[in-house]
Amino acid sequence: MAHDVTFYWGSGTYNFDSIGDSVTSGVNISMTVNLGQVGMHFLSDWNGNTDIDVLNVFNISHVNGDTTYIPTVVDGNGIVGFAMVDGPFQGTDMATSFVVATPVPAAVWLFGSGLLVLAGVFSNP
Repeated sequence: MAHDVTFYWGSGTYNFDSIGDSVTSGVNISMTVNLGQVGMHFLSDWNGNTDIDVLNVFNISHVNGDTTYIPTVVDGNGIVGFAMVDGPFQGTDMATSFVVATPVPAAVWLFGSGLLVLAGVFSNP
């Protein structure tokens, strides 16, 4: 389960203190967000492990009204995502991506259905 999700919309380098777990002590982690990108930090709980740090930096793409967040390399190792520093997946690169679909407003649907009704009325004398 993910919790304490924070997005970073401004350019800059953001630093976090990982609290560690029963195997690994806490370490400092960071991500750099460039112009046109957005960063995300959240904590995750998995199978009894709590507060696992996850970092993501996304390039943003806008296509046909949808916004797509495409993950990039966070820690400089050449692999998309962020190498986990705590929890059961240490060293495994974690990346998430998602699309935010822009819904068509209800007014457009209503207007369109009204046009269809008018077209039907005027086409059948």
